[in-house]
Amino acid sequence: MKDKIMEILRNKLVVGILLLIVGIGMICVPEAYISALVRIAGILLLIAAIVRIISYIRSERTASDVLLLIAGIIFAGFGISFLANPAWVVNFIYILFGLLVILDGIMGIYNAFAVLKKNGLKWIPAAVSSLIVLVFGVIVVMNPFATAAWLYRFIGISLALGGISDICSFFFGPRSQA
Repeated sequence: MKDKIMEILRNKLVVGILLLIVGIGMICVPEAYISALVRIAGILLLIAAIVRIISYIRSERTASDVLLLIAGIIFAGFGISFLANPAWVVNFIYILFGLLVILDGIMGIYNAFAVLKKNGLKWIPAAVSSLIVLVFGVIVVMNPFATAAWLYRFIGISLALGGISDICSFFFGPRSQA
């Protein structure tokens, strides 16, 4: 039982060190992590494209099998674009996300004014929070790559803190009881 506890604690130490290293990397160079993530997605899309194209080549080439070829070509196009220009992909995703946030903020403000007509002063918290959401949406749309970098920094801080917690639990945890 003592050996099992020590093995768990050693694994926790290794995971903690890895989390700390990745977290610090995400804090210091979030753009590199964003680009790497998009490139990994591009590689996965290319693999999916190859599988679909090979499936089409091996098929009896019925009308429905043509969809395999079309999907393979589309996946290959996206995979190549992800690998060639990851910043464009990040910008597109964040602009889309920002537009959805803006739409949510506008809907919230509209609903707040609907509440104003019925309940008087109870509309102010809903309007203020919706306005904040709207402003954040505009910020995301205006500078999507910087928004992504700050998100990755936040994730990096969370990972680093998790790593520190794991390392502390190794050195200060129940090892003395093991």
